[in-house]
Amino acid sequence: MKQLIVNADDFGLSEFTNKGIVDCFEYGIVNSTTIMPNGNSFDDAVKLAKKFKLKVGIHINLTQGRPLTQAKTLTENNDLTTKNIINAMLHKINLKEVEKEAEEQIRKVLNAGIKPTHLDSHKHIHVFPGIIDVFIKLAKRYNINKIRLPLNKVVNYKLLFSIQGLKHFIVRFYSRKAKRNFKKANIKTTEQFYGVLETGKLSIASLKKILKNVKGTAELMCHPGYFDPNVTDGLRNTREKELRAVTNQEIRDFVKKQDIKMISFGEL
Repeated sequence: MKQLIVNADDFGLSEFTNKGIVDCFEYGIVNSTTIMPNGNSFDDAVKLAKKFKLKVGIHINLTQGRPLTQAKTLTENNDLTTKNIINAMLHKINLKEVEKEAEEQIRKVLNAGIKPTHLDSHKHIHVFPGIIDVFIKLAKRYNINKIRLPLNKVVNYKLLFSIQGLKHFIVRFYSRKAKRNFKKANIKTTEQFYGVLETGKLSIASLKKILKNVKGTAELMCHPGYFDPNVTDGLRNTREKELRAVTNQEIRDFVKKQDIKMISFGEL
């Protein structure tokens, strides 16, 4: 049986992103999302999640925005930094601060009345050295036994020669090691993962390629939303394109033709 989770990342980033993600649940193939605990529109996301009874995981963020703890070694100019990825790769990241910040983000979601379906992270930082051990420890502590495994499958080889191609190889390398750690800790993951290469480039054509290749249990990551002039991340100009792709009726019909059962992480 082919089972697919379509997860919208960055819930809580902004109200425009939140509205877009809700519309993707209502009118598209998105059936899971992950909330950003330090997002500027976290409270709005919580209200929407409860109103529409969304399936919500936690998108732990160690690379962008204001931390919930002091996290001095994880920040630059008081904001979390993407340099934490490099520091993790070099085994130079402060894991005590990582654990404290990640735990506070989990606690914030729980205290808001959200029962999380799973954990993942902004820019997949959770599969990097040391940080993966922190995630497994916290998953066990808070009884969240499902974590994203971004062991990305390739369906469009041309994308390997893009900037996302480099990210694909790096994340895939560490995800192979993470897979063993998850299995040893009895953490559940999907058998397939898609979306690293397609980030910012998800379209009807690329969705069809992915859907044709789904086998077993799979997760497709996407980043839909409405344009927000106040959001300055690299996906600001592509979120609406992804939204249109995952809400397209042709894609909804194509899922049915492929005999794919849509599930959430709670059903893994």
